[in-house]
Amino acid sequence: MEPDKIFLNDFASDAEVEIADVYQLSVKMPNELGDMTITELKDFVTENHDIQGRQQEIQERATELEERENVLRDVPKISNEVIQARAKVLAIQDQYNATNWEQLRANNVAEWSARQQEFQMAFETAKQQEQQASQSAEQQQQQAIRFAQERLFEKVPELKDEEVRQQAAARVQKLTSRYGFTARDIAAIDNPNLMHMLIDLSNLDVAKEQAKVKLENKKNAPKTRKPTSKPIISTRKASLKKLHERATGGTKQQKDAFLDALLT
Repeated sequence: MEPDKIFLNDFASDAEVEIADVYQLSVKMPNELGDMTITELKDFVTENHDIQGRQQEIQERATELEERENVLRDVPKISNEVIQARAKVLAIQDQYNATNWEQLRANNVAEWSARQQEFQMAFETAKQQEQQASQSAEQQQQQAIRFAQERLFEKVPELKDEEVRQQAAARVQKLTSRYGFTARDIAAIDNPNLMHMLIDLSNLDVAKEQAKVKLENKKNAPKTRKPTSKPIISTRKASLKKLHERATGGTKQQKDAFLDALLT
């Protein structure tokens, strides 16, 4: 059987104190949280009653921001000429939509017709200028890419080979990914000097890894004993040499004693 619940309002009435004073009572919290008033505890529970829902909301928001960032990365660079031409088209459309054509036609049909033709010609001219600006910007971008590629080929001629380029791109991607760069970021680089630097750094990184592996293999390899430069004398040869030295060295008495030892 569950115990009866005691509410603060009833406690305040029984104690003949204000409920606001009861909410100011402190509760000792575990660990290093210190003391918290009942009001602070109530506010905390109220704000965090759906903690899982809040976490899901934060996760969805982070995913949304990441998707928007990816979309912005995919937006092509637009030149100032294209922006100005497009703005002119939009301005003509806004001006056309802001005109009360029904009232103008009712007042003066000739002026209405002339204004219609004027807007039509201005709109077609602006659209044509926008198309020309877009084509010019695209051509300039293609020329910039070709120029950057040619400059890079001059610095690193082996990159003219497709397979070598793919290998270099993989090494650069592996290196730059450690610092948060994506494949889109690397593909957007149009500076040949910067790309040349990244290729050199990626090659140094690969060489460093190879040297590290080689050093580890050398440490783990079994140690072999190197042969000495002096020839090792066999036991038989060493014994004969010692006998010869004993037989030929020393005094006559020592030689005779040695011979007697051999014959006995």
